[in-house]
Amino acid sequence: METTTRTWIITGASSGLGRALAEAALERGERVLGTARRADRFDALKERYGDRLVAVEHDVRDVQGAAAVVRRAVEDFGGVDVLVNNAGAGQVGTAEEVTDAELRDMLDQHLLGPAAYVRAVLPHMRASGSGAIVQMSSQGGRMSFPAVGSYSAGKFALEGWSEALAGEVAPFGIRVLIVEPSRFRTEFNATGVLRTARQQETYDVVVGAVRANMAEADGIQEGDPASAAAAIREMLEAEDAPLRLPLGAEAVRNLTRVYQQGLQDHAAIDAAAGPMSIAEAAEFVGVPAPTLRYYEQQGLVLPARNSSGYHEYAADDLRRLVFLTRMRLSGMTMRDLRRYIALVEEGASTIPERRQIMHEQRDRIRRRLRELTLALETTDYKIRTYDGHPEG
Repeated sequence: METTTRTWIITGASSGLGRALAEAALERGERVLGTARRADRFDALKERYGDRLVAVEHDVRDVQGAAAVVRRAVEDFGGVDVLVNNAGAGQVGTAEEVTDAELRDMLDQHLLGPAAYVRAVLPHMRASGSGAIVQMSSQGGRMSFPAVGSYSAGKFALEGWSEALAGEVAPFGIRVLIVEPSRFRTEFNATGVLRTARQQETYDVVVGAVRANMAEADGIQEGDPASAAAAIREMLEAEDAPLRLPLGAEAVRNLTRVYQQGLQDHAAIDAAAGPMSIAEAAEFVGVPAPTLRYYEQQGLVLPARNSSGYHEYAADDLRRLVFLTRMRLSGMTMRDLRRYIALVEEGASTIPERRQIMHEQRDRIRRRLRELTLALETTDYKIRTYDGHPEG
């Protein structure tokens, strides 16, 4: 595809990642139709780039209007090479706090709106035998946590729909790229942009920290939108690009953890078909066999013996080992581990004490993550300073 004549439709192009993509395209002589809820937000870009930018006022939730936006791009520029479904907003609220209308709004913005644009643009891309569809998802489209369920619902739905779409349109020369950013310096967390459901005091202890963190992150996010735009463009040029593109160090860390946890959980389920020897169990959890023997000596795991007198690890033992390994990797002391396992053996009456141990461990992990994040930022800065040659 000849980049100097490439035409983009970018929804939500007046700010954030959408604007960064629009500017990157325009700087390279390409053409952009950008949408926003207020067209005057494009005035500065229009002054710089003139007729190569067409600004259209459109709310992505207006699914009936998507076809007219696509027609405008075809009429003004002769076709559409790249569609970027970027428009949308975040929402904070627990399952009980978010109303049906607020939940539907997330689905309207993050699934039904993008789907309408895709349906409108596909006939033109099929006719030309080429094209790319970029679906701006989130790390929250592959994982979630308390208070962002409604936002994740829309992004999870978008990713599932887009994964099927990729297989449907590949035979026509059309590519799909699902982008999964973490936190970038956009208006996502800004007051008036990030939506908040009506809060219930009952959930303050559960999600109070999440609410505060989401609101306080505005302007100090780790990611640079211009760098994200460059990464997306590079991926669109790659012949063997993956379906999904995690963007930002946080997204890479979090999604790697989620995938690894999923693999371990599935392996533990598969292991229920038959017990493992100590060597097999050690390989499964990724620790040396002597570590497992130490756990046995400490009474942290008590595998049964087979008819030959050797220890065999059943599914429950493996799940215990996965837990122990994760806790040790996160820095939990052996003292706290022994205490926790002893409480588990005592039964449900000890749940409050176990919860307290986990709260303390979570606080330690969060402190460590902050320290590691600062160390990573310092390291990245030094690498940039030395142009990739720190010893210089």
